[in-house]
Parts: sequence; structure tokens; C-alpha cells
Amino acid sequence: MIGFSELIVIIIIAIAVLKPDKLPEYAQAIKNALRTTQQVKNEAKEMVSPVTDIANEVKNEISDIQETTILGNEEGANNERIN
Repeated sequence: MIGFSELIVIIIIAIAVLKPDKLPEYAQAIKNALRTTQQVKNEAKEMVSPVTDIANEVKNEISDIQETTILGNEEGANNERIN
């Protein structure tokens, strides 16, 4: 993330390099680019969210199966010791 001091330096350089009368156009273009980037990021999150939910469900199911298998093995070993 850009800090305040870096932003000031960028603005000063922009004013020196670019024509001051063109700065509003450039600012609008940057604003639009940032807005589009934000929209793309939000859309990507929306697309990934269901996949993440499914992955978490599968992970939980695998954990449940592993716990059941471990418990089943321990019970079987205990039954063999009793016999």
C-alpha cells in the first residue's frame, strides 16, 4: 500500500511531468481503473467463495472419516486385548 508521503511525491512528480490541465483527466482515468480493479476483485471473491465452502465441507468430511477410522481401529485393538 502506498503511504501518504509516497502519494505526495507521486503527485508532485505528476504535476511537474504532466501538464496541469490534463491532471483531472488522468485522475479520472486512475479512479476508473481503481474502481474496475475493485469490481474484479469482488467478482473473483464471489466466484471463489462457493469453491472454498465446498473445500471446507470436504475437509470436514475427511476429518470425520479419519476420526471414525482411528476410533474404529482403537476399539478393535481394545477388543483384541480383552479376548
